[in-house]
Amino acid sequence: MTDLGGHAARAAIWSIIDKWGARIITLVVLVVLGRLLGPEDFGLIALATTALALATVFMDSGFGRALIQRHSIDDSHRDTAFWTSVSLAVVLAALMILIAPSLEALFGSPGLAGVVAAMSVTLLINSLSVTQAALLERDFKFKGLATRRLTASVFGGAVAIGAAFAGFGVWSLVFQSITSALVGVITLWWVSDWRPGFRVSRRALADLWPIGSSIVGIELVGYLNAQADRVVIGLFLTTSDLGYYYFAMNIISIIVELFSSVISNVSLTTFSRLQKEPARLLSWFYKLTGLTAGVAIPIFGMTALLAPVGLPLVMGDQWTPSVPILQVLTLLGALNAVLYFDRSILIATNHARAGFYMTLGQTALGIIFVLGGVQWGLLGVTVAVVARQYVYWPVRLTILHRTIGLAVGTYLRRWVMPFSLTLLGAVLAFGAGRLVGEALVPIATDLVQGLVFIVVVGTGSYWLMRSELRAIWSKLRPGAS
Repeated sequence: MTDLGGHAARAAIWSIIDKWGARIITLVVLVVLGRLLGPEDFGLIALATTALALATVFMDSGFGRALIQRHSIDDSHRDTAFWTSVSLAVVLAALMILIAPSLEALFGSPGLAGVVAAMSVTLLINSLSVTQAALLERDFKFKGLATRRLTASVFGGAVAIGAAFAGFGVWSLVFQSITSALVGVITLWWVSDWRPGFRVSRRALADLWPIGSSIVGIELVGYLNAQADRVVIGLFLTTSDLGYYYFAMNIISIIVELFSSVISNVSLTTFSRLQKEPARLLSWFYKLTGLTAGVAIPIFGMTALLAPVGLPLVMGDQWTPSVPILQVLTLLGALNAVLYFDRSILIATNHARAGFYMTLGQTALGIIFVLGGVQWGLLGVTVAVVARQYVYWPVRLTILHRTIGLAVGTYLRRWVMPFSLTLLGAVLAFGAGRLVGEALVPIATDLVQGLVFIVVVGTGSYWLMRSELRAIWSKLRPGAS
């Protein structure tokens, strides 16, 4: 326990390699595919992944997270978790194939049935990796997870780009999903020395079920929370509209993955080890929140500032309708960057049920907001999704205060300060752009704005985070214990 900080910091390095490497590859692939495919192709894949995401919640059964959270496990826990996931995947894949035609009729999207049926195979493939990945994460072996994700991203992206150039359209994205899943499993089994046996037992199932079922509840409600917007757009707007939204949300998700889930992956394991030391637990929670907010929020600010010129320039003019959607969604990303840790700390401290009810309330509010916003079209749905997150934030803070003793003022300062700094940088950068705008071409104006923003926010961010950066460096420097 004494070297937990060092383990967490070094695990974060491999998690950074994992997430950053994979997400940078994903971003490059997205840029290429964005120029080769259209909004309807991305809209179809968004509907298919929405359906499969629901099946994935039940396939995992929360047992992966339960293996990480439990203080001690044996072979029966590992084997029971593995074979439960595989068995459920077989049933769920067959079910998805059966209902695929009904989904196509429901959303009125020709071609959706074939895409859903083909992608159902990823449930079977991914079920072989759930337990393996959880065991590596439990032991802070993020190097293996990084190898898996990077390899899968490279091969999946290469297959997708090749298929898109060959004119396969939406099937390029289907091939990408299947290839990534298959390569990921092969790589994971290669880097892991654990192999499943047949020591399945009711005792192990009973041990895993309480936390697993709570996590399934959280994940299920979280699914509705995250996917309700796609479902509403798919039902009431067009497949192309969903494509514009999905494309913009993908960019936001990549940024969140780069700057938040990197630390979130490590946080569950770290918090679980500190569940009996509340003072240290809260200290780490504040540190991780402040570090993530200080890095991620300025990135979202720059994304909103440069989107009008940058998005069409990089992705192609066909994605111009996604610009206002992306700009509004950066406000969502700025908050989600820190909300990532809420679920980890609640699970780690045996408050998974509180996390479930927290997510349930947010989901109910979100569905109401999205259904109300759809009458104003795609932008109305986008604003509703962002508004839901901010309106419900005080409820989340209250739950964290009552369960883990969160000091709300201390916590909020970790977010408000970088957000205020980012807002100041954006205003100054926008003003600089207005001053030089008439004399320069748009791309040059964007460069001036970006430079002003980086200087202002970069300097301020370093000043705000200097103590966290020094603490982390003390754990990473050569010779650190």
